Order: sequence, then structure tokens, then C-alpha cells
Amino acid sequence: MRWPALAGLTLLVLLAVGGCGGDPDDAHRDGGIDEVPCTPGQPFDLTGTFGVLTTLHENVEVLGLQLEDPNPQAEIILRVELEQTGHDVAMQSLMCSVDLPPIQLAGQPKPILFKLPADLLEALDQVPGSATVSGDTTCSTYDTTIPVIVILGYRPADPIADPVPQDPDTQGCDGDSTVLCSESSATGCICDQEADGFPGASLLMENAPVFDDLDFVYATLRVVVHLQGVVHSSDLYRGEVNHTLEQYILGCHRTSGPCSEQATEVIRNVNPTIRQDPASPSTFISKRIDPSWDCERLLLERPNLFPK
Repeated sequence: MRWPALAGLTLLVLLAVGGCGGDPDDAHRDGGIDEVPCTPGQPFDLTGTFGVLTTLHENVEVLGLQLEDPNPQAEIILRVELEQTGHDVAMQSLMCSVDLPPIQLAGQPKPILFKLPADLLEALDQVPGSATVSGDTTCSTYDTTIPVIVILGYRPADPIADPVPQDPDTQGCDGDSTVLCSESSATGCICDQEADGFPGASLLMENAPVFDDLDFVYATLRVVVHLQGVVHSSDLYRGEVNHTLEQYILGCHRTSGPCSEQATEVIRNVNPTIRQDPASPSTFISKRIDPSWDCERLLLERPNLFPK
């Protein structure tokens, strides 16, 4: 993930497809469940609803400053509905939570945190995608052909190829960057995601440097998630993650009101560079859940579904 001074942040994790087997002693930080061998030869059907936990292992740099923990984790939880027809799998995905990695600068009492608040996540709709499975029995590979693409704070014409808009003054939908995203038909433009009156999507920011009263930033974001793994049963598939996240900070807010241009520039300049930790691949695990579970229930059941 790169959060440059005058652009946004880009998280890029490129990983290989996970194998069918695994070393039971090789623990992964994916909710506390170690990799286990796959038993081949059993039929499966993935049609149904799944909770998906992705664990992203990062390497963090901030303007050459020393970090107390240069290898923090990020996490995304998805609720995914699958419909399998032969080797094709249609997907409908909802992003339930995103935990960006904490940025703990050496000598600072608390880490810098960016958070997606509940009202922002509740403003999201399901997004379509697709995958293929390589066979009809367990240990077949699972690979997304159309990834999960989540757009926040703007309306693209091409969700995966269009550049993320960055200027709320000149790139507002219908000439107004605070128009609700759901009420505009324009594309390539910034809009208000969660109807809070601010352009883009509003992210909570905690422990901002310099400005101790800064409470949130406005941003445009694009999240793309590829899942590449192995089907263990009708109720479980798991593997590795190819994930990107792009964000541009449009502005910020303090308890006294919107940030000045100078304050916004400071916040843009403290954004870190975050890359995949080469010593620890990013992973996902997907488990079948009751179709009645919404995101709130999925997050409530997270400790039982994905125990640490």
C-alpha cells in the first residue's frame, strides 16, 4: 500500500495460488487456524453463503522514520453468496469490515489508525464477481476471474480501470462532490458515499500527528480482492490473497470544523508506504455460514467462526 504525499494510497499484494496440501506445523495468521492437508476425491457444491476472513501481512515504511512494528497486519471480512454451476461460480460480495494496519511510530505513545466506520460500511451494496473451480472433487483450485471490487466515494465508468478521482472541487458528480452517490448517474466523479454532507467516504482517523483534535478524513477508495485457493469441502475453501487498495485523501476534519489546506497537506504527507511482508504471505479462509446472517451477525460470530 502506498500513500504518497500528493496522491493516494495503493496497497498491492501479489501472491501465488495456494497448494492443495500443507505442512500442519506451518501456522498462518489467518484467524488462528493452521494450514491443514486437503483430502482429495470428495464431491462438493459451493452454492450458499460464506464468511471470508482475509489476513494481510504487511511491511510498513513512513518517510524513513523508525517504526516499533514494521510488520503489522491488515484484515478484511467479506460476506459472500456463491452459486456454483459446473466449474463456474457466481459471486455476490459485501464488505463487512476493514482493519487497516496500525502505524506505530517509534517514540509515539499510540499508533496512527485509519478506520472505516459502521455507517460507511452500512452504505455499501453487494458487488458482483465470479470464480472458477478446476474440478468436481475436493482439492480442486478456486480462482476469482472477476474479483471483488468495492468503490467508495466516487462513481467510475470502469470500476477496475478508471483512475480514482482526487479533486473534489473539479471532479464532483453533476458539479457537486457532496451529491449522494446513489442519486447521481454521472461517472468518473466524486460523491458523498454515506450521506454525511462531506465529499467521498469519511474515514475515522485516530492519533493524527500535529493535530490532536483531528477526527476524520474524506477519501475516495477502491478495494480489489482476488482469492486463489483450494476447495477443502462444500463448507470450506482457503488459500492466498491478491489484493489492492487505492485511496486519495480529499480533505480532513477537526473537532472545530473542516481542516485548512495546510492541515490537509500535512495529513497527506504522513501517509505510509505499506507492502506485502515477504516473510509471511497473505491468506484467506472461507467458511459456510447461515444465509440469514448479515454483516452484523457475521462480525459478532467472528471469534467462533475464525478463532484466534
